[in-house]
Amino acid sequence: MTRSAGIRPLALTLGEPAGIGPDITLLAWSRRNELNLPPFYLLGDAQFLERRAKALGLEVNFAEVAAEDASAAFAEALPVIATGNPVTAKPGEPDASSADASTADASSAASRNTARISSPSCPA
Repeated sequence: MTRSAGIRPLALTLGEPAGIGPDITLLAWSRRNELNLPPFYLLGDAQFLERRAKALGLEVNFAEVAAEDASAAFAEALPVIATGNPVTAKPGEPDASSADASTADASSAASRNTARISSPSCPA
């Protein structure tokens, strides 16, 4: 069981959508119980994440939520807060949507009253 009661969730951005950040996030959520992870939510495009999870062979449920509802959703679904920027990039193939999504996600995260914000991307 995850540690979600009373814990403020960690806000994550996609980082570079064509990079490894989305994969790390999806794999971490898939192992949330095993790793006893605290709740987190992702700022980004849920449809992009669904495609990425399918490509990785992962069964991930997604819940588009408000930040205050992320902890409650975390046990059953990866909480996603839509930023309104569709992502079309494929792994290893950045495209025009990558920069728009990364910038918008970071701006959205910065504008939230969130204590902890992180991006799982690896520097190039």
